[in-house]
Amino acid sequence: MSWKNLKIFAIITLLVMDIVFAFFVIERRYSVSYYDDTLIDSAITVFSASDLHVDRSFLEAKKKMPAVYTGKITSTLFSEVTEAMERGGYQIQEDTGGMRFVGETDEFFFGNDFIFTYISAEGIKLPSVLLEEGLWVALSDGEEKTSVFQTAIDFLKSKALISDTFAHYSYDISCRYVYRLGGNYIVHLIQSVDGMALESGLYLLISDGNVTCADGTFSILLPKDKKSAENADLLNILFAEKAYIASLDKNTSDYTVSDISYSYGLYFDSDDTFYLIPLCKITYLNGEERVYNFVSGKLYA
Repeated sequence: MSWKNLKIFAIITLLVMDIVFAFFVIERRYSVSYYDDTLIDSAITVFSASDLHVDRSFLEAKKKMPAVYTGKITSTLFSEVTEAMERGGYQIQEDTGGMRFVGETDEFFFGNDFIFTYISAEGIKLPSVLLEEGLWVALSDGEEKTSVFQTAIDFLKSKALISDTFAHYSYDISCRYVYRLGGNYIVHLIQSVDGMALESGLYLLISDGNVTCADGTFSILLPKDKKSAENADLLNILFAEKAYIASLDKNTSDYTVSDISYSYGLYFDSDDTFYLIPLCKITYLNGEERVYNFVSGKLYA
């Protein structure tokens, strides 16, 4: 064989090896990101035998592999808010578990666990309490909803509560719901990172175009670091649900999974470090919800 033909053969061999290597890489990535069809079929059969009914579309979707975010609660991170509050005439008071800013007619409380309240008058009912009365009607998307949402955002910005000054990773803020009763509105805001919402959220009551009170969970501190995590496997969580259902009395209500969703839960350490830990929520047609820590795989409390 001539030298020229040897070079051509070597080039072709290398190309074939590259193609084979690329195929195995792609196959490996696919197996990491998706469940095998045979495994899905077997799991669904086992689940159904225990009265746990899971649509295969939940298992055919790409596996979720969210990161863990961490940050630190320090006085420096509160400085921008503190300065804005002082300029607005608020008095700063150290309080158990957080900081309180007291004005002439209103006050804010920022908890170290991200609990947030705002009250502009004594005796006013907080929006989360008002919603429990069942009288408020959710608005559909449109100009009215957008306008009320913007009022809530403008209020937070005016108090320096929305900022990305201190961290590379910032929250997106979206409007989950706007409720109306007469001329009053309640806005439910959600903070999210990488498209995954923080649990709970913040509720703001708006009357005559002004925010009159608010309560819920709202982080004015941003995470500083993003870390990849060894996430729990969804199949393992569903097998835990299978065991849970098996422990119940027979003739229980329907345990058909209606939704599987993911969010971030807040964990706090004794050294003032906070963590955004991914959660997995299993929702059933009977209305029951079960939430798991998606790192440890344990039931979330």
